Amino acid sequence: MFRSLFALAVVLPTLSLLTDVVHAEIVSGATNDFQDASVQGWQHGFPNSHAPRIEVNAGPAGAGDHAMTFDSTGTFSLGSRFAAFNQSAVWTGDYIAAGVDTISFDVSNTGTTNLFLRIGVISGLDGYVTDSIQVAPGSGWQSLNFSVRPGDLTQINGANDASSALSSVTRLEVLSALNVPTFGGNARGDLIEAIALFDNFNASSVSAVPEPSFVALLLAGGFIASCNRRRRI
Repeated sequence: MFRSLFALAVVLPTLSLLTDVVHAEIVSGATNDFQDASVQGWQHGFPNSHAPRIEVNAGPAGAGDHAMTFDSTGTFSLGSRFAAFNQSAVWTGDYIAAGVDTISFDVSNTGTTNLFLRIGVISGLDGYVTDSIQVAPGSGWQSLNFSVRPGDLTQINGANDASSALSSVTRLEVLSALNVPTFGGNARGDLIEAIALFDNFNASSVSAVPEPSFVALLLAGGFIASCNRRRRI
């Protein structure tokens, strides 16, 4: 019994360390729901009044459900193009290893301009985008799903293939682009006057992968069982 407890004491710190390391980058199930009343890493390249910000009680669930909004002016100034990006650890890293092949979110087009929404996946100078999904003005809340499988992405910049880019994502973008002009390797949104609400960004996988913590617990259990067997011999 003592040896089992000792083994558990040795394994648990390692288990904690393992799960902390794994969750330091993209995992299936990653989400931004804005319930902490922050934009959770979504931003423009330069601070401006059109950049991502929180609208309290504006989410699809109504009162108590917060959403993110940003807009674009359509003029040649800060905030002119409809796009935002996120470089936080939640959305960067190895999508292939994590099994992430779909990015989804809820959106409501509260402006007067058609949006052609895409997800952009950036890895250094390599850039890829999804196909667009049209969201009409006054759409109300809709749930959109974007495949980020290598074969479903269109290259906009760089020399590496989609699988390589997905293995080391440095930036995730959401943008409206009827076509896909690029600038410096990044997907560039259309020069339009537009505004929309966003909520419940989520990374998911078609084929479920066991949670890293669950796998680590199985390993820990095997280690303890091995200790018990050795004690009985």
